Amino acid sequence: MEIYLKKDYMQYTGSFKERGARYTLLKLDEEQKARGVIAASAGNHAQALAYHGGLLGNDFFPSDYYSDLAIISLQIFPSPW
Repeated sequence: MEIYLKKDYMQYTGSFKERGARYTLLKLDEEQKARGVIAASAGNHAQALAYHGGLLGNDFFPSDYYSDLAIISLQIFPSPW
């Protein structure tokens, strides 16, 4: 029996959320891209949006409810702030 593993811990942000975030960002139309992307949480999904948003040239806006530590953890990714 062969077993294949997805090594999501080896993703840049260390989470499986990267695949979904990138796919969603790639499907945005021009109007949606112009408005930018907002993440409701500061967890793995927000990190994936910040990282792939930066790579793809999408603006990422952290929620006003993020803690200072969460903002710092997201600013390591290449998204334009």
